[in-house]
Amino acid sequence: MNKLVPKAYPYKEYAVWKVEEARPLSSPKTFRPYYNLAKDLCGTDVAENSWFIQLHFPKISQGASASTGIMFIAKNSNNEWSVWYTYK
Repeated sequence: MNKLVPKAYPYKEYAVWKVEEARPLSSPKTFRPYYNLAKDLCGTDVAENSWFIQLHFPKISQGASASTGIMFIAKNSNNEWSVWYTYK
């Protein structure tokens, strides 16, 4: 995460972050629209092998929607984690 978050959120206000939630996108506990979005964007195979990461950025006002970030990550062909979707 220490390498992925700064690449996905490269602005100074996002320099401090906390992982609020991390689970497979295919988990029944993951909000279904996120899984469906992943499936629509990249297909079932990618959705089944991706993780949902919810971040909190404390330097951004609590009431602002920008204080929460969403990333979808998966391992690439080099077996390294890669961010393939972000919502800011």
